[in-house]
Amino acid sequence: MGMESATESRAQLHRRKIRRRWILGGIAAIALVVVVAFGRIVDRVPVADEYENRLLTALNDTRVEAGLTPVTLNECVSQEAAAAAEVYESSLRVETFVTEVPCEGATVIGELAIRGRNSPEYAVENWQRSSYRRDIAFSADADQVGLGCRTYEIDIDRYVTCSIVVVDSATS
Repeated sequence: MGMESATESRAQLHRRKIRRRWILGGIAAIALVVVVAFGRIVDRVPVADEYENRLLTALNDTRVEAGLTPVTLNECVSQEAAAAAEVYESSLRVETFVTEVPCEGATVIGELAIRGRNSPEYAVENWQRSSYRRDIAFSADADQVGLGCRTYEIDIDRYVTCSIVVVDSATS
């Protein structure tokens, strides 16, 4: 009997060791999932106002680096951009572009749209890769912009839809 109890206790110890490994492995897996999920929450798209501020800063920083003058925010044009962003948010595609605005002295150079989960800085960087978008964002005639951004959440992800209307206010 003494031999059997020693054998049983070794088997029990072995089972406990295996159970402990499974528990620790499970805890590690849960911790990894929490870290990944928390990282996604922390790195998500900022709310609309913050997105607009960062977008204007990134655009102006890049314009200055290119030897261009920074653009200022035009509230009247921003109202038109916000209305366009609202339409774009409910559509699967950006189908119409703002070509004119009812703002005194503002001539539309072009409109840029942003949709998805990209940062404002990435959006400005991406505009430089397309001659069409680059010609609008970095036009020497541009002196004002209208920004309209909307953010929405799906599960734990935040998405943005923006309309950026670039204008020349020097013409009348």
